[in-house]
Amino acid sequence: MLEIAESGRPQAGGLRPFGYAADKMTPDPQEAAVYPQLAEGALADESLTSLSAWLESECVRTVGGHPWRSQVVRQILINPRCWGLRIHRGEPIGEAQWPALIPVAMGEQLVARLTDPARRTNRTARRYLLSGMCRCVTADSPRSL
Repeated sequence: MLEIAESGRPQAGGLRPFGYAADKMTPDPQEAAVYPQLAEGALADESLTSLSAWLESECVRTVGGHPWRSQVVRQILINPRCWGLRIHRGEPIGEAQWPALIPVAMGEQLVARLTDPARRTNRTARRYLLSGMCRCVTADSPRSL
């Protein structure tokens, strides 16, 4: 596997990557045209949810044919494979034999923006056991036991 990765060839097996045809090297015309628009939208501070909705409205499907979720959009945008880099064990190890869909510099900006912890907005409020169900009662309150 390391030898294949070092040569810049695609990994065998699995689903094809978004933006590329079944041979994993030839850009898919529809998806390859959409990818830069997604990247530009993400860099322009559009939410991943709105980008997912845009993909749905354009009738673009995931590789598996499923509806888009924000986490899937995030994952394809921060994947160095689409910048023309070959990945091995989660790390870029060199240039790939397939064409890039966006420049590497734009991809690095996407990673910086989309992995920034300050960007996280889905924090849920803390919930406490029995909150709203129990009351503290003092000895001098009218409802003391």
